[in-house]
Amino acid sequence: MPIPEKLMNESIEFECPTCSHFMAKNGSWVKVIAAFNCDECNARIRIGYMTKLALFEQKSQSMRLS
Repeated sequence: MPIPEKLMNESIEFECPTCSHFMAKNGSWVKVIAAFNCDECNARIRIGYMTKLALFEQKSQSMRLS
């Protein structure tokens, strides 16, 4: 299943698994990164493809409910 191109300019929200800090990044950023540091605790966070798909699916569903 490919990541939907229509969500590249949308804000994708996710939570740091270490400190629970919420972050929001553009879909295009989420699509291309593999790891990054949390803005709050600086923990290294890896985001695999399946996690990315889940984040994009959550965003897609939230847009349908609005």
